[in-house]
Amino acid sequence: MLSTSPALLEVFRMTYFKTAQQKKSVFEQSGILEWDGRNGAIHNFERVMPIDVAPITTKNQAATQTPWTVDNRQWYTTVYFAELMLDKEIDIEKAISDPKSALMENAVAAGNRQIDRACAAAATADVSSGAPEQAKTALTFAADGGLSIDATGGITEDLLRTIKQRFLNGTTGNSIDDEEIQNAVFFGTGSEEKQLLSLEKLVNRLYSTFTDENKVHCRKILDTYKAYFVPGSDSIANVANPVLAENGATRTCLVIAPRGLVAKINVKDVEIFEKLEGYVNSQKFRFKIEIGACRTEGQRVIAFDTTIES
Repeated sequence: MLSTSPALLEVFRMTYFKTAQQKKSVFEQSGILEWDGRNGAIHNFERVMPIDVAPITTKNQAATQTPWTVDNRQWYTTVYFAELMLDKEIDIEKAISDPKSALMENAVAAGNRQIDRACAAAATADVSSGAPEQAKTALTFAADGGLSIDATGGITEDLLRTIKQRFLNGTTGNSIDDEEIQNAVFFGTGSEEKQLLSLEKLVNRLYSTFTDENKVHCRKILDTYKAYFVPGSDSIANVANPVLAENGATRTCLVIAPRGLVAKINVKDVEIFEKLEGYVNSQKFRFKIEIGACRTEGQRVIAFDTTIES
């Protein structure tokens, strides 16, 4: 017997989002991610493009009309589902009403892992962009203003300076202010952390802290916030489906400024099968979630390839 209703879906949805506030994804915790909270079949998010002002140089100067330009970017969305066989004694409706239940905590954790994968892929993926109700144009990462750096020779101080220089020199369009540059997030693995810790200016207090004596002359310009994922290929630990893309002997790591990515999640369906044919005292619980992510502006994302440790 199948049990499903709009009320059941709404209970699961509200509990899911409440639990998600307590167990966030790595990308969300980093602070660079914006959320689009709209539900339903919305496949684009809108960007208002920059406007220019013109100087008045003569008396009674004729006005020049400037069109208000809106640009849409299409979501990259995937629908995921989970189907669980549970003991008949478990009250599923009660479990999905409690954000602290094991069922809800595990459901949200599973969704958050997919959010991180969607965000990592969207950071460098092609985007479909264009005005409303017009044909979209495919933009590659490079054409969108994204920067790719070859760091297979190792992470160096010069690489970190290049990253900051890129953000400083790329402040066109929706400008990236100095605070956002300081809050850019480095996404890598323990292997990249190992290389960072070998850089003296990141670990020596003479370079990385403020004191009354050196605060004017010494700024923490090389360091940044960091977030780490377990690698797919590594001599220490690995997972079957890594968040950061790996291709042969290289891994694509990311540095992303705040508001560099936007994401959405929508709970699409919830079903309870109260009787599971062929199994004794069993029931089945199924839910579907839709997850999407998109890059907001290429200049807010830097990708760099590192060598995977063997």
